[in-house]
Amino acid sequence: MHRLPRGPDNEEGQQPLFFLHQPRRLEGHNIEQTDDSNLMIQTAYIREMAESFLAEHDGFLVDCTVSEGSDIRVWVDADAGMPIVKCMELSRHIAGQIDGERYDFSLQVSTPGLDQGLKVHRQYLKNVGREVEVQLLDGHRVEGLLEKVDEAVIVVKTRVKERIEGRKATHWVETEHDIKFVDIALTKVKISFK
Repeated sequence: MHRLPRGPDNEEGQQPLFFLHQPRRLEGHNIEQTDDSNLMIQTAYIREMAESFLAEHDGFLVDCTVSEGSDIRVWVDADAGMPIVKCMELSRHIAGQIDGERYDFSLQVSTPGLDQGLKVHRQYLKNVGREVEVQLLDGHRVEGLLEKVDEAVIVVKTRVKERIEGRKATHWVETEHDIKFVDIALTKVKISFK
């Protein structure tokens, strides 16, 4: 099992990017037995604990998985960014509810990486005004500025140079694309180093 640093710095003097936590106690009612010897913690229970903690700390749950072998992964975010201290607190909160003597598990709590797509509505709201790449289910791709987000649709403004008819000159043409969430396969925030 991996250990969580006791303070803001670990032994090497660096803060970790995510947290693996040694578990403690939990009531056995949220454990699922998959066969005679394999006990598995239910994803819904971890999700419920994370959401209740985050509701009190201005954060939101992006995703939560529990794989075979009870490898628990929790991805969280907040509108103003998720401080590393809050990831540590959430990790301790969840691990404090699980009986480590009875159930063997590992726990990772982190924010989504820049390479991961947007998964929940609140992530879209957080990224209004940023450049995005939207891959549609029909195979088309739209790259532009995420201008607006409502319950069912996002608006992405694209800007392309087009040739003026009958002339060699070009001009910029801006187009707003209304894209329904049900038509989106993947949306990623584009990283700009300008």
